[in-house]
Amino acid sequence: MLDEVSPDNPVFLHDWTNHLAWVNSAALKAAKITKSTPDPEDGVIDRDSAGNPTGTLHNKALGLVTAVMPPPRSRRWKSALYGSSASSIVMASPASQPPNSTPCASMPIAPWNQRTS
Repeated sequence: MLDEVSPDNPVFLHDWTNHLAWVNSAALKAAKITKSTPDPEDGVIDRDSAGNPTGTLHNKALGLVTAVMPPPRSRRWKSALYGSSASSIVMASPASQPPNSTPCASMPIAPWNQRTS
């Protein structure tokens, strides 16, 4: 499904516990995860009936993709946040905090055309 919305750019989505992630084919390719890639110790690469990776990664298998991801840059993060919608709410919370609890910090983001910096 991720390949349908982003066939050319690697996509990495993880759950709030950071023990499960979904990636597209471009991310699998960038991480060189193939049919012959063994599951890492304490990790699992979900596979289809033919043994091909499905894009679902568990525990230490997330590190196969995060190891090849570029480091975040402030400008890139701001661009992603401001460009994601006309108006957004950004929330930050520790990984140990359940997703339905109150975030540690939240701030409204002005629409991209109202930014001052």
